Amino acid sequence: MIVRGEKMKKWYFLVVAGIIVIFLGLVFPFHLFLPASMVWSGTEVIEAGGRKGPSLGLFWFWVIVGSIQVSGGNQDIYFYIKDSGGKRVFDPGTIYSGYSFIWAVPKTDSFSFNCDNSMSWFTTKTVYWTLKLYPYNVAFAILGFLLLVLGVFAALKEEEVFQKIKTWKAQKPTKRLEIIEERKPVEKKKATLSQLIAQISSALGIVFIFFGLITWFYHETFLWIPIYVYRDYALPLFILGVSSLIVGIIINMRESK
Repeated sequence: MIVRGEKMKKWYFLVVAGIIVIFLGLVFPFHLFLPASMVWSGTEVIEAGGRKGPSLGLFWFWVIVGSIQVSGGNQDIYFYIKDSGGKRVFDPGTIYSGYSFIWAVPKTDSFSFNCDNSMSWFTTKTVYWTLKLYPYNVAFAILGFLLLVLGVFAALKEEEVFQKIKTWKAQKPTKRLEIIEERKPVEKKKATLSQLIAQISSALGIVFIFFGLITWFYHETFLWIPIYVYRDYALPLFILGVSSLIVGIIINMRESK
C-alpha cells in the first residue's frame, strides 16, 4: 500500500511505460510523423504477358508505404505481393496509375512485389515504383514488451513474491487459523494508486485478449474459402493481454497482504 510521503517504486513506472509503449507500437501511425528508414525505387519495362518487380527481405510488423505509377495502354496493371512460398499476402487486383498503399508485413520473410502485365496481349507498359520502410511500430512493440518484462521481474523481486509463497506454504494450518482469528475488521479505505493500476491493467488485459480472439476468428469468404485477414495480429494482442493480467494479479497480491 502506498502511504503519503512514500516514493512510488520503480516497477510501477516500468509496467505503465511498457503498456503505453506496446499500445503505441500496435496502433500509432508512425509513418505519418517520422521519416522512412529506407527507400527503394525503380523503373520496370514490362512486356505484354510479362511480370516484374523487386524482392525484399522484411521483418514482421514492419510497415511499407508504396506508390506505383503506370504508363502505357490503359495505365493499368495487376499488382500483388507474394511470400517466399508463393502465397499472395497482399492482392488489391487491378491498379491504375497513381496507386498508393500501406502494408504491414505479416511475418519475417522474403517478399516479391509483382507488377503483372498478363492482361495485355500486345501493349508494353512502364512501371515506376517507390517503397518506403518504417520499422518504428515493431521497435516500439519490442521496447514496450521489454519494459513490461523488466517491470514484472522488478515487481517479483521488490515484493518478494516467491519468498512469500514459500513462507505461506511453510505455515502450519493451525497457525494460519490463529492468525485469521486474531485479525480485526478494518475500515474500508479508498483505492490506492497501485490498486487503480491493478484494475486498469486487468481491464486492459481482458480487452486485449478479447480483441485477440476476434482477430483470430474473424475471416472473409472468397469462393467459399475463409481468408483470415487479421490473424497475424492475434499473437501480439494475446501477449499484451496476458502480460497486463499478470501485472494486475501481482499488484493485487501485494495489496491483499
